[in-house]
Amino acid sequence: MKRSFYLQDDSSNKFWEIEVEGTSCTTRYGKVGATGRTTEKSFATDKAAQSFAEKQIASKTRKGYIEGIAPGYETPDWATMPMDLDTFWRVIALLLPSLPSHRGASFTRR
Repeated sequence: MKRSFYLQDDSSNKFWEIEVEGTSCTTRYGKVGATGRTTEKSFATDKAAQSFAEKQIASKTRKGYIEGIAPGYETPDWATMPMDLDTFWRVIALLLPSLPSHRGASFTRR
């Protein structure tokens, strides 16, 4: 049994796949369009492997992953996009996590 999931929003474009074959459970994950990373885990019984897969699937769907193959996704071209207020605040929200923190910074007067 192989199942595929994806997560796409303003800051993510990821896939995640899981496959159970007997006592082996293989996951593959990464950015859409990339080969991704693969991990394999072995279990004592087929039932244990299936149970693990079901728990992982439940975790991914709680995080917003959707089952299926990811549709094409293009990164917005911010340079040519009309800048209305909604677009402006979306850009700011994307940039804020990457800006350095100013907490505890000291400023001196000149």
